[in-house]
Amino acid sequence: MKSFIAACGLAAVLWPAVAAAGPIDDYIAAEDGYRAALAKDVEAGKSDDDLASADSTAIADLKSRLEAVLGNGPIAGLSGPDILPGSLQDGYIESYGVDGLLYANDDLTRTYFVTTEALVDHWRQWIAKSEDESAIYSQGLAATLTSDDIITASVSSDAAFTGFADLDLPEAKGDGVLRLVVGLTAQDIADLPPPQTLAVVRKGEDGRIAIASVLLKTTIKPIATCAKFKQQWLAENADANADPDVSIAKAQKLMAAYSSCFASNLPKQPYYAALTGEARSLLAFVKAPR
Repeated sequence: MKSFIAACGLAAVLWPAVAAAGPIDDYIAAEDGYRAALAKDVEAGKSDDDLASADSTAIADLKSRLEAVLGNGPIAGLSGPDILPGSLQDGYIESYGVDGLLYANDDLTRTYFVTTEALVDHWRQWIAKSEDESAIYSQGLAATLTSDDIITASVSSDAAFTGFADLDLPEAKGDGVLRLVVGLTAQDIADLPPPQTLAVVRKGEDGRIAIASVLLKTTIKPIATCAKFKQQWLAENADANADPDVSIAKAQKLMAAYSSCFASNLPKQPYYAALTGEARSLLAFVKAPR
């Protein structure tokens, strides 16, 4: 019993419960201040070296603030934590990551990301100000937390996540699980290959949001029933002469049709049992990342 109590005490130090709003509000205020200061430095014509130095100083301070709130306990097989966003300079791809701490193995085939509802909500409101970004951010916190975008902005590095099928498992119902999805992580999906990434989003009782992903060991093969939807999407996506606005809207509808077909037929595939086995393992991991 003594060793159990000691272990629990250590866990409380490495993985503290999310604190009251104060430290999170302070973090948000600090980040907003740093972004504003960097924008002024850019307007003032400061050198790239000066901007990079100020950016690095800001990121280091924000990381220490996040670790104080979220903890920095080790996770077996993963390095980190690293902070997201990786930069506060406007226009840098690293500046669009959702605020939180990221753990990952060397090739980013297994990841774990932790943040809070308040941080996600602040981040999505900041992103929503850009008309070039996904409209999902303007639809509220709940929509953001169940979107492909939150997975892209947290555990997908410089690639985009496209969800093909949400998995309907008993273990994924309740217990804070917001989404369990199989999809594709890639910079370009022009040939629409089968999905190879499994991701889960979970909300803890203390407002902590955890997102984990893994590269599947199970080989997901094309589903013949859905081939026609895939071919229609490929044709529309490749039509460079079409009106861009019309083409994009039509391609999105075709992708939705393909995803719907894929999701409804996935449980009938011979590899589904192996896939759900991996999904259960990921669910267990996101609930207890040790």
